[in-house]
Amino acid sequence: MNRARRAAAFAWLALAAFSAAASAEEAGPRLFAAHALALRAEGVAGGADAAAALAAIPGAAAAGGGGSPAALWRPFFANAVVALGRARSPAPIALYYNPLLDVALLALWEKRGDGYRLASVHALPGERLADPGAEFALAPPWFDAPDGPLNGLVRISGERLAAFLRAHPADAAAGGEPAAFAAAAAGMRAALPRLLWGAARSARWTDGSIPWLEAALAEIERALAASTPAAVVAAAPDTDAETAAALAGLPPAFAENLGLDAILEAGADDRLIFASLPEDGDVYLVAHCRLDGAVCAPRRLALFSVLE
Repeated sequence: MNRARRAAAFAWLALAAFSAAASAEEAGPRLFAAHALALRAEGVAGGADAAAALAAIPGAAAAGGGGSPAALWRPFFANAVVALGRARSPAPIALYYNPLLDVALLALWEKRGDGYRLASVHALPGERLADPGAEFALAPPWFDAPDGPLNGLVRISGERLAAFLRAHPADAAAGGEPAAFAAAAAGMRAALPRLLWGAARSARWTDGSIPWLEAALAEIERALAASTPAAVVAAAPDTDAETAAALAGLPPAFAENLGLDAILEAGADDRLIFASLPEDGDVYLVAHCRLDGAVCAPRRLALFSVLE
């Protein structure tokens, strides 16, 4: 939490100092990007400005017993990929997309004087980025994708980002329009089950109800601390040589700052553990482990990006 708050503070300080450094031509898009990224950092930190914006989302009151906006949205922002649309217009749009939940948050900004003001925010399931009337299930579709969960995660994330950029090209001169209240409220109601599900799963990872998890995470940390590819493979025997070499070359801070993002059942005894850095929404470490009683020994480590 302290790291997240420091990241948010740094983002806002950078935003305040930005204008003097930007060129005249790029000042608008770059300043908009700084605002958009600062909002993500605030969301990760559970900051008051982000909480106020999220509480004002049409339909947000439907969260009811789901807890505070920070508790609901902090896990979302920690895995959010940011894409920018209509950046040169007076009303640009930022997409915050969580690929693990397949939930999108669209933020409409307005250019005001030398800066930007957040005008409106609304949420929706990822399926509805391309088709506002699309059907959707509680579980994100990559869980049981026909091409496997990892391939499905990358493919579906690419489809969602492409749909956003088709609707809101980066260089479009025309500004965005706020969603109608009823449509925005319907989108939030549709996305809410996934958000609540994600928050509930996150809480379960820290309540001691998964007996094998702590030991598995310790083994994964040991593998990441290895200084040679051979040592990485010794800790997770099915890891390929290229990944082992990449992991052995990572700085110690990478493992120290990783956060647990998801645990996926990949069969009767197989589990996939997803982890990433809170400040990076697109690169994941995935560990495959196999249950044997109360032990889930790591078999394979993989690094991948949903933006590939």
